[in-house]
Formats: sequence, C-alpha cells, structure tokens
Amino acid sequence: MRASSTRRLPIRWRLTLASAALLAAALLLFGAALYFGLRQRLNSGLDEQLQDQAEVVLATTPVEGTPDLTAIRLDGAGGDVFLRVLDARGTVVTNSDYEGNDVPLDRAAVTAAIAGQARIDRVTLTGDDVLQILTTPMISGAGQTVGVLQIGLDRDEIDEALAALLAILVLAVPLVLLVAAGGGYLLAGRALAPVATITELARRIDAAD
Repeated sequence: MRASSTRRLPIRWRLTLASAALLAAALLLFGAALYFGLRQRLNSGLDEQLQDQAEVVLATTPVEGTPDLTAIRLDGAGGDVFLRVLDARGTVVTNSDYEGNDVPLDRAAVTAAIAGQARIDRVTLTGDDVLQILTTPMISGAGQTVGVLQIGLDRDEIDEALAALLAILVLAVPLVLLVAAGGGYLLAGRALAPVATITELARRIDAAD
C-alpha cells in the first residue's frame, strides 16, 4: 500500500524525499557519533581527574606500620571535592560532606577495594546532584590493604554540557532537514524541467494526431 502510494507521487517529490531520507540518516549518525564521542571523552577526563586526586592523597600519606588515616586531608574536600577514608575493616575514619549533603556509602565498592579492586561509581545526592566517586585501596609497601580511599567530583558540568549539546542537535537536525528538503525540491524542479517540457511536447503531438 505504502509502496504504491509512493510510486504515485510525482518524481520531483520522490527525489526530494529520497535525498531528505539520506540526509536524515547522515545527520543522525553524525549527531550520535558527536554526542557519544563527547560523552566518552568527558567521562574519561573526569575519571583521570579522580585518579590524579587519589594519587596526590596516596603519595602524601604514609601507609607503613599503622597509618594515621584520620590525618588524611585534601584541599577542597567538603566543597568541590568529596573525601572519605575507611580502615581495612571498612569502618569510616574520615568523612567530608559534599556541599552540605551526606554522601551514601556503597558497601559493595568498599568490599571490592578491600579486596584490591578500584572502581568508579555514580551516586545521586539530594537535589539531583550526581557525584562520580573513585573507591580505591590504600596499599602498603608490603602489599597489604591498610585502608580505602574514596574521592568524588561533581558531574554537573559534564551533564549540563551533554544536555546542551543534545538540545542543539534536537533543534538543529529538523531545521537542517527542512531547509535541505526545500532546496532539494527546488533543485529537482530545475533538473526535471527539460523532462517536463519534452513530456508536454509529446502530449501535444499525440493530441494533434
């Protein structure tokens, strides 16, 4: 049914629809590649920033013997940076809030860190703030886990940038398609003008005969 109705359309409209469909597919692929590529780069950048912050803390924290985990501090903790330190049994010894919000403790992440595995998770706070939190083991020179370090950074800037890009794509793609379809319709009309002239001439000749 749809195929037959499409065939009944003038060739000018069929050419316009075909070119618009190809352009739409290209724009969707480009937009998806741009969005997901940017998201990957921003997330990777935030992960690297968390790793750098953790390395600063671990590099300035003596972990030989019985480390004083309560003495661990990080510039910015309690403001733009969240910091939590736990001992080898998973007990919190140092804990900063984040902009007045309590950050829930993910016991699964702590258990994994005690076992020697670092991981990065997202935690949603009151007010829809989202933290990206690195949970990593604190290992002594003897290879023993003496504590767990958690460092978190806000994802607001990343999420806002991605939301803005998505809004631009949602608005721009239909507009570009509309303009392109109009231009394609005009170009198709010019390209088919000689054919239309010949067809009209042939019709007149048949009518005269």
